Amino acid sequence: MSTRDKTRWDEAAAKVALDIEPDESIARSAGVTRRALAKWKKTPEFQYLVAGHREKQHAAVVVHGVADKVNRIARLDDTRRRLLKVIADRAADPSMAEVPGGETGLLVRQTKFVKVYEVLRPRKKSPTSINGEPDVEPEDPAGEEEDEAAIIPTKRVVQVEEFAIDTGALAELRAIELQAAKELGQIIEKTEHSGKVRLESAPDLSGLTDEELDDLERLTKRLADTRGGGTGEGTPRLPA
Repeated sequence: MSTRDKTRWDEAAAKVALDIEPDESIARSAGVTRRALAKWKKTPEFQYLVAGHREKQHAAVVVHGVADKVNRIARLDDTRRRLLKVIADRAADPSMAEVPGGETGLLVRQTKFVKVYEVLRPRKKSPTSINGEPDVEPEDPAGEEEDEAAIIPTKRVVQVEEFAIDTGALAELRAIELQAAKELGQIIEKTEHSGKVRLESAPDLSGLTDEELDDLERLTKRLADTRGGGTGEGTPRLPA
C-alpha cells in the first residue's frame, strides 16, 4: 500500500471513529465508493486504525475535561479573591470607623430618603365653670387636660443612612467555596435510593447481520486486550 493510500485509510478511519459524517461523505473524502469503504471497514487493519483513533479521541476528551475543571476552579478562586477584596476595602473605609461593626467590612451602607412630619401639640386647657371662670387653679394637675397630638406631613425630605449585614456577599462567598470544594473532590454528594433499581435495556442488535456481529465481537476483544494488556491477536500491520 502506497503512502497516499495509507493516508486515505488513516483519515477515513479517524472519521469513522468520530462517527459524525455519513459513510457517503467519508467515502467521497477518501476518493472511493461507499462499497469500497464498506470493504475497508471489514478488514482487521482498518478496524485497528479505527480503534486507535477512538482511543485518541477519548484521551482528548479527558484532557479537555481536566482543562475545563482547572479553568473553572481558577475562575472560582478569582471571584472569591475579588469578593474578599471588597470586604477588606470596606473595612478600611474611614467613614465606617464610627459605625458599630464597620471595621469587619461585612456591613453595607444603604441610603434612604425619608419624608419629614411635624407634630403639633395642643395647648393645655382647664375646666371652666358656667360663668367661664376656672373652677380650679391652672397649676393644679387634677384640673389639666391635653388633646391628642396631631402629626402633619411637610414638604421636606431628609437623607438617612442605614447599615446592614451584606448577606448577599456572604451567601455568594459560601456558594463559591462549596463549588470549589466539590470540583476538587473534597466534598462528595450522597444520593439516597428508594430501594428500587431500574435496569436499562441493552442495545438492540437484532438488526445486525451475522457478519457484522462477528466484526463487533472481534473489535470488542481487540479493545479489551489493548486496554487490559491481555493477549490478543497481536497488532495488525498495514500491508506494505
